[in-house]
Amino acid sequence: MKKIGKIVMFIAFLIGIPMHTYAKSYTALNLEETLKKEKIDYDLSDYKETSNQITIYMFRGDRCGYCQNFLNFLKDNVKEYGKYFKLRSFEIWHNENNAALMKEVAQHFNKSVKGVPLIVIGEKTFQGYTSSYDKELIEIITNYYNNKETYKDVVSDFLVEKEETTTGAAITILVLVTSIAGLGFLLYSAKEKTPITEEKTEEINTNENKKETAKKTEEQGKNESGKKRTTTVKNTSKKQAEPKEAPKTVTKKQPTRKKTTMGKNTTSTTKKGSKKTTTAESKKEATQKKNTTSKKKVSTK
Repeated sequence: MKKIGKIVMFIAFLIGIPMHTYAKSYTALNLEETLKKEKIDYDLSDYKETSNQITIYMFRGDRCGYCQNFLNFLKDNVKEYGKYFKLRSFEIWHNENNAALMKEVAQHFNKSVKGVPLIVIGEKTFQGYTSSYDKELIEIITNYYNNKETYKDVVSDFLVEKEETTTGAAITILVLVTSIAGLGFLLYSAKEKTPITEEKTEEINTNENKKETAKKTEEQGKNESGKKRTTTVKNTSKKQAEPKEAPKTVTKKQPTRKKTTMGKNTTSTTKKGSKKTTTAESKKEATQKKNTTSKKKVSTK
């Protein structure tokens, strides 16, 4: 951005160079202002400027004696002839643009600039001033005022032409500078736009992801809470549906000693039974042997 600003300033500087040639500003003073500037005492209480008055153009130098003499002439004739004229004075010794304007006006009238004042009234000019000009000056002012169709304000044409050139130059310069600045701004914004949009898209994506995760967690929490509620409801329903269990009978456990004695008794009884069976069998065998032996004896006899 700094580089673009420097380029715009440099182009404006290059464009501004011809402004000193074409975009001139002229400093003009009216009668009262000129008298103040030249420190001349005056009384203009009965004087007023109007659009119908004839304009006297005076190119002067600061503290010029001949110029001050002409100003005193106008001041002295304000009461009698003030309604016919108004003054526009251009100081040329300290204003280059005013001096250039005086040269152009003099060239228009085929006059060589020899000094000041240069007085222009309509199409009439006076180089310098002496009291011998007073009668002719008053006749020219009154005749132009009474015969407006013969009056042509030549110097105003120069001023209007210069205003047009200055405004035209200023407009063209302004258009050029603004267009260059606009192009620079567009280039800068085009460069800076992509990362900004990327950052914004990243922020948007992160925000959307956060929102989605938050929604998912909320939904999971809702589902879990719903499951817990359903399980609790089922458990309560099961408990309600199941019959009540009968009270359990508690059997007292016998001591281990009694068990062992009982086991011994059972073993002894079984042993006794087995002994009885064996004795009966032995008795049968003995009787069978006796019978066999007796039979053998009989047979031998």
